Amino acid sequence: MPRFVYNLNSFFLLISIGLFCSRSFAADLFLDGVAAVVGDSPILFSDVKKLKAEVSMTPLLAQAYRIEPKNVTDSQVLDRLIEEKIVRIETRALEIRVSDAEVENQLKSIAKQNGITRAQLEASLKAEKISIDVHKENIRSQLERRDLFDRVLRRGGGVSEEELRKIFFESAPKELKIFALSVRNNELARKNFEALKLRVDTGKAPFREIVAQSGAEEVGWVSMDQLDPKVAKILSDAKAGQAYGPMEIKGVLQLIFVDSLRAGSEESFQAKKNELMVRAQSEDFESRFSFWLESKKRELHIVVNTK
Repeated sequence: MPRFVYNLNSFFLLISIGLFCSRSFAADLFLDGVAAVVGDSPILFSDVKKLKAEVSMTPLLAQAYRIEPKNVTDSQVLDRLIEEKIVRIETRALEIRVSDAEVENQLKSIAKQNGITRAQLEASLKAEKISIDVHKENIRSQLERRDLFDRVLRRGGGVSEEELRKIFFESAPKELKIFALSVRNNELARKNFEALKLRVDTGKAPFREIVAQSGAEEVGWVSMDQLDPKVAKILSDAKAGQAYGPMEIKGVLQLIFVDSLRAGSEESFQAKKNELMVRAQSEDFESRFSFWLESKKRELHIVVNTK
């Protein structure tokens, strides 16, 4: 059975087969249980059970939902259904609508990309136990997601402070607050530095007391990329409250005291904020849309029940 290639503009990924399939709540509400409520919209346990069975039997559907078909859990399926509800709520609030003509054009485009006719596409979907009507709704949903992405996340920046901070602190360079002693290299200075380091290593006195008595100069907070490569290599596994050296850098002998460590800082975040904004705006659809969905889950009133 052929697998289809989907391409909607530059970021339209795999069509999420089965997304937003119409489900009836009114008749089942009294015979079923409510698995979750998103806003004022319920998700029934029967919805979870039905989708779980479909995902287990249809690899293409499982791929669209980003679920391993052999290890499907109720919580995975429920999470995907909650995401559907969130997107539906937002598209309705923003009055995002996709015409039948747009859906049909995309359907023809998918067939063309795969080198088959529209009739052959429909036959292939039928063999996958996916009706053309459901497939059309899936295309409509993905087009709505595209429009939602453009409206909320792309136009006018649309990158929240929270998103920028997440991007920054996930890969923020290690920063160290250091003090340093620096003198012209000679045998006496080296022996003095070695003695100071031994005092720190053996805990003869509190670290900061030793630093203060040594007369070391406070360098402040520095990131690894600001240090001389030789120093950065020595401090790559540095720990707070330790001394490193003596080391000779261009004829100067140095002893480095590492006072504190941190992964990124508010100052470095602010300095890189504009750069991060450009990066975030160019991020791919999937990662940015997933982040937006997680943010919405925290904003909306979502109640999840367990049997």
